[in-house]
Amino acid sequence: IIIIGAGIGGCTTYLFLKKYLPLDTDIHIYESYPPPPFPNVTSAIGGWLGLSPNGIRVIRSLNRDVYESIKATAMEVDVFGAQISSGRMLGNFKAGGKRYGHGT
Repeated sequence: IIIIGAGIGGCTTYLFLKKYLPLDTDIHIYESYPPPPFPNVTSAIGGWLGLSPNGIRVIRSLNRDVYESIKATAMEVDVFGAQISSGRMLGNFKAGGKRYGHGT
């Protein structure tokens, strides 16, 4: 199985397939962007990722180790700011928080 794109969709698809397909199934993820040049340094593309409570519940159900890693390194925010590539702000958006029942 080939998955194109190592963003949240590609990685979640990988976790889903690894959980529900036979263990000997070959699954490969391909990403067009190179990784950041140094460990622990985010790149301009994919440097941040926002997960809604529903999204984090899906990840927790697919792989508890991945969930625990995210939980240990993530930060909760009250507001997201969105801007376009020129830097112009589109606005601020209230984060979902624990509204949908996801607790730590």
